[in-house]
Amino acid sequence: VLYDNPDLRYIDLLDVAFDPGKCRVSDMGWVIIRDRCTWDDLKSMEMRVRVINNKPMMRGIYGNLDQVKSLGEGKYTSSETNDKKTRFQSMGITYDQLDDTQYEKLKMYGRVPRWWLDDNVDLDSDDADEMIQGVIEVINGKVTIRMHRNPYYHQEIPILLDQFIQVDNDAFGIGVCEISEDLQDELNCKRNQLLDHAGLTIMPPIIKNSGSGIKNDQIQYRSRKIITSNLPPDASIKPLQIGGNPAEIISMESIIKQDIRNESGASNPIQGIQSGGDTTATEINILEKRGASRITVSVNSFCENFIKLEYRFIYKLLQQFVDKERAVQTLGKD
Repeated sequence: VLYDNPDLRYIDLLDVAFDPGKCRVSDMGWVIIRDRCTWDDLKSMEMRVRVINNKPMMRGIYGNLDQVKSLGEGKYTSSETNDKKTRFQSMGITYDQLDDTQYEKLKMYGRVPRWWLDDNVDLDSDDADEMIQGVIEVINGKVTIRMHRNPYYHQEIPILLDQFIQVDNDAFGIGVCEISEDLQDELNCKRNQLLDHAGLTIMPPIIKNSGSGIKNDQIQYRSRKIITSNLPPDASIKPLQIGGNPAEIISMESIIKQDIRNESGASNPIQGIQSGGDTTATEINILEKRGASRITVSVNSFCENFIKLEYRFIYKLLQQFVDKERAVQTLGKD
């Protein structure tokens, strides 16, 4: 063995489903992870007997691959195309670049009845309905390729989860973007108002005197365009005066942006952005201390709820998979 270590992989929030109503994985009954894989990926993990040193050994964990093969090479059927396209594009994945030979794999860690996993249990016994930790994997929502007990001795769900701000009975908590969501909507409305005002100012609605004799197809915004009228210009046609104050909208935009910085704790001094000229050195110092304290709270929470649990998981893996026959090589002159 040249390289053997636990693998920590980050999962997109759109690719994981949590048992609702709980904020900690240890309290959840199940967690489901969605992944995409090819036929070669599944085949490399197929359950079959291999002879090693004249001893038959079972390798692989996936069964029922013949049923997966019968589903066809492509996973995207015509009835699923629109839903898949919308979902993948919302995740930032270009739908046209996806490999049509990929399969959608759902892996569930959680508690299931014992009779699901244990072939030797009597269905009529009291132990049959005992809830035990297991892992189940399904391809395209149709073929179950794995249904085993949780392979780890600690029998915990091997998922780490932490929130920016924890909320009781909510797995996702509150993120930075969610804190300023209303302000972002307000900023977007002000920006749209400014664009609408500019568009109406350049090409405003036209007020036409019904007695001017001007036809509608003559009213066009074009250079050197001549419009014939039976009335004086000021009495025949004129643009509608657009109301509103674009300068006020521009000033409001800067105020909203500052509100977003204040709400999220990313004030100008914390970001290294120059503050307004009316800010004193004492005020800047206070803002820096407040911002640093908020960051410290977030870092401590991340360490307690994520980093420490990660090290505990690794230690438990060492207890299970490292034995006396394993040697630990220390690199370096010391």
